[in-house]
Amino acid sequence: MYTAIAVAGAGYWAENYLKTWTRCRDENPASMAGVDLLIAGSVPNYCFKGSARLAEAYGFETVSWEAIINNQNIKGIVIATDASTHASIAHAALTAGKHVLCEKPVTLFWTNCYCCNRPQTPLP
Repeated sequence: MYTAIAVAGAGYWAENYLKTWTRCRDENPASMAGVDLLIAGSVPNYCFKGSARLAEAYGFETVSWEAIINNQNIKGIVIATDASTHASIAHAALTAGKHVLCEKPVTLFWTNCYCCNRPQTPLP
């Protein structure tokens, strides 16, 4: 059994997470024992090319963020996408029972933040 953590995004911060985790895995394998990483490649759509590059560079699989939400083996998601997508991805992940680390801002509107704090409440 393993714990899978997904990274949604393909920009500067997504790559920083991947660099850090790869370095931890390479320098201290025990620190990453039982952890698999995935990269979400379709949020936003223009990031797919970037995520394919990151997946190849760091040796991770590229999938859509919807696939991450639906995958029961994935326990957590790091959201490092465009700020306009944060609330919808975070809300979907929290509703699915995932652990979420979201880059700032979590949302562009306070009402979306309220809904992310209460996943049973739909986004406006």
